[in-house]
Order: sequence, then C-alpha cells, then structure tokens
Amino acid sequence: MSATGPAVIEPVIIELWIPGHPRTKGSHQPQQVMAGGRRTGRVRLVETPESQAWMKVLVDAIKKRLAAVPLAAYPALGEIGCRETYWVPFADSVDHRAGDVEKHVRQTHDAMNYAGVWKDDAQCTLLIADKRSAFGTLHGPGVMLQAWIRRIF
Repeated sequence: MSATGPAVIEPVIIELWIPGHPRTKGSHQPQQVMAGGRRTGRVRLVETPESQAWMKVLVDAIKKRLAAVPLAAYPALGEIGCRETYWVPFADSVDHRAGDVEKHVRQTHDAMNYAGVWKDDAQCTLLIADKRSAFGTLHGPGVMLQAWIRRIF
C-alpha cells in the first residue's frame, strides 16, 4: 500500500504484436466522382490501397486476439489507456515516408473501433505513442499495441 492508498491493478484488455508495414490514416488519393457512368468534374479523397490493406491487417489481428480471450467483455467500458509503438521499415523514424505518429494512432484506433475493443476511441484518456526504425531489429516492422482499463464508468 502506498501513502496515497492501495495500489491499483489496471487490467489489460489487449496486448499484441502486429507485424507488417504500418500505414497512416489520412493517406488520401484523389478519385473522380462518377454519376451515370460519366465524370461529374468533382473529386473525392479516398484512402490509399496500402492504408486500406493495413487497416484490414489491424482489424483481423485484433479480432483474432479478442476471440482468444475467454469470457472477456468487449467492447470495454470506461477510460482506456493505450501504449502503441510503431516500428517503421525505414532507417530513420523521422523519414517523411514513415508518416506522422498521430496518423498512425488514428488508423490503429479506428481499427480498434471496428474490431470491437471499445465503443469509441474517445474512451482513450491516456496515450503513449512512439515511432521507431525497425532497422537492426529481429522483429522487423509492425506495431506493438497495449490497452488497459483505467477506470470503469
């Protein structure tokens, strides 16, 4: 017991390594808007195929991990804490091709929404995120994802 009260054990709701090339949310490319087989002259922005493929990898891996946890209650309720480390396939983690860490977080949190980890990513009230070069590592590129319940409401 500490001077401020009993120690609090924060239950982990998910912890997993997802190998692959982390892609950011917000990597858009222009696409012509069509109506009746004709171009309308308008353009919309859509996620790149690489970003869409990474989203599928994330969602599938998270769903598989959640399914392996017996009697777990998902989506989790309350405040959630997250720690995310993105290992990018570039010699320098600040390489512009590696993307912004906050865009990696957006992609991962959307995947956690789709996979049913929580009801809404607004539940994440503590976030520790970093981006590192995967060069010289044994594991290669990917993301280490950890989330835990901070407070139930």
